[in-house]
Amino acid sequence: MINKEDVRILCLDDAPIILNALKRELELEGYEQVETTTEGEAALGLAAQAPFDLYIVDQTMPNMLGTEFVERLSASQKDALVFILTGQDQEGKAMQLCRQSLDDAGIVVHYFTKPWDSSLFIEVQRALELRRRQQSMERQLKTNQTMANLGLSARKLAHEIRNPLGVISGAAQLLENNINRFEASKQTCTEIIRSEVQRLSNLLDDMSAYNKAGVLKLENGNLNSLLAGVLDLLRIEGRGRNIQCQGRLDPAVPDMAIDGRKLFQTFLNLGKNAIEAMEPEGRLTVTSQYDASRHMVTAQFTDTGCGITPENLDKIFDLFFTSKGHQGSGIGLAIVKQFVLAHGGEIAVESTVGRGSTFTIRLPAKG
Repeated sequence: MINKEDVRILCLDDAPIILNALKRELELEGYEQVETTTEGEAALGLAAQAPFDLYIVDQTMPNMLGTEFVERLSASQKDALVFILTGQDQEGKAMQLCRQSLDDAGIVVHYFTKPWDSSLFIEVQRALELRRRQQSMERQLKTNQTMANLGLSARKLAHEIRNPLGVISGAAQLLENNINRFEASKQTCTEIIRSEVQRLSNLLDDMSAYNKAGVLKLENGNLNSLLAGVLDLLRIEGRGRNIQCQGRLDPAVPDMAIDGRKLFQTFLNLGKNAIEAMEPEGRLTVTSQYDASRHMVTAQFTDTGCGITPENLDKIFDLFFTSKGHQGSGIGLAIVKQFVLAHGGEIAVESTVGRGSTFTIRLPAKG
């Protein structure tokens, strides 16, 4: 059962006398939060401030049809519940909208003729109860999915830790068995142990960075300066593999409030991934651009590497997903995405297998 006192209802009709009657009957039914308006634009404004649980709308109004209100409302509130009241629907728009809504997962429209009777309020309560049950099921599904993801992440993390521990254990046993033999064997084992311990340390550092991605230390900085520094490091790394790294940085990029350390790590991670994906003679192009009309800065990393398969394209930012086998932890790109989101930005990727990939980061240029 729904708690009627908590239900917010907005009634829209160009006739004040009808609005007052509808409001009074709803309040008699136990609905205490009922607002009314005679203007469609005003109703849309109220809905934009805080969505209502239910909208009861007249179909025939001089400035806006009820069906037009529903269509405009659906652009901002995908799961709205609407009752259309009308004494006439010659063109059948209201009925058509009701039928369409049955096929949609979001907005739901019911149709009632004037004058209404008690069946309207029975249907209102039934629709509200159904909507609450659906919302409860959706929340439970999200909770279940979150718990499943946490369990999967925990298993993957345990796997990532168990692998180097097994190598360390084997190297230590080999070292113990050969402790009195030639020095080279001991040296090899100690190198293995140091390498795997460092791998574990890096894994824990990455997990710590992922968990703290939303904690930013904002300072005034410029993305071009970060990208130029990253390019210097990438050119050194690319030189050994005969890979060309070039930059095209827009001088109009303004200073903005950023966490320079985290964005530097973001750009360096994308650049290193690009170099690893390319064969000798490959090319990495790093660009920046400022869109003054949208007050947005864009950074792009375009490589001529192997590309990403379509089935992996939607997974590459998932925690622990990797296509590098044992050589990748699957944390790097997940951290990249979290750092970008923490800055209020977005990241996207386009890729063609055999031709290369382009990673695009868009950040608001906030001062």
